[in-house]
Amino acid sequence: MRCLVIVLALMTMLLPLWLPEARACPDTIEPSPAVTATPASTTLPVRAVSLDLSDLALPRDRLERLEQRMRDAGVNMVGLSAGRLDWTGFRWSGKEERWSAGVRESGRDLLANATQRFGRWAHVSAIVDVFAPRYLQTRPTQRALDAAGHPIPYQASTHALVNGSFGDELIAMIDYIARHYEVDSITLTELFYYQEGYGADDLALYREHSGRRDWPRTPRGSINISIIPPLAHGVRRCSPDSLNAQRMLRIRTANNSLWTFGFMRTRHSMRGGVAGTIMRSFCSMPTG
Repeated sequence: MRCLVIVLALMTMLLPLWLPEARACPDTIEPSPAVTATPASTTLPVRAVSLDLSDLALPRDRLERLEQRMRDAGVNMVGLSAGRLDWTGFRWSGKEERWSAGVRESGRDLLANATQRFGRWAHVSAIVDVFAPRYLQTRPTQRALDAAGHPIPYQASTHALVNGSFGDELIAMIDYIARHYEVDSITLTELFYYQEGYGADDLALYREHSGRRDWPRTPRGSINISIIPPLAHGVRRCSPDSLNAQRMLRIRTANNSLWTFGFMRTRHSMRGGVAGTIMRSFCSMPTG
């Protein structure tokens, strides 16, 4: 028994010396430090810069200097203003009356030129501003109302966005950009509804999706916007079954990827113990 214990002890000491040879196999390639995967912690951070229409309309030499400064600073994502529905930074065919002054006066397609310039070395996102003061000036019934009932001259109502021609034309603008410009993504800005969107049509949508008869109100009877969640803060990723099929649009982009745009019903939790309500928000989803 004592001999067995001694043998086991010797094997325990000698086994580590045998293991490298025992594990060696002609078909196995040991990893080399030179090909070790880069740790996630070394991933380059996103350094983004947004350029508006006045930047994109700069003379060529100034744009070249700006581009070089951005590259020297390590910028790897560039947001390019595509303008608004009523003031575009690109040559929207059939909508020439909506071209911005920079496009008309320069004779250039600002978005196309900038996409070609910055897309060579950075992620490029076309930024669509959802405000539309010129569009709404001739369509005052589509303006959003604030909680006091005052019209907001630059923002469309919730109803116009979800069910009206404004939403249709906004999707048409996004569709045109996706089909004709080599951008990596499309970003919507100013798409928020917190102190905006309290007209009669908006209330009908609120009733439909919340089951409530009226807006939440303060003890004095005014609309209590502090417990009504904003409609949306930007583009949301969503699943196919969360899209409203009647407002869904599939588009094939210039780089041959397929995206789906539509209006999503999003459930928000309310503060103060008030039950949740369902609002609609704009969302986008890669589908292929």
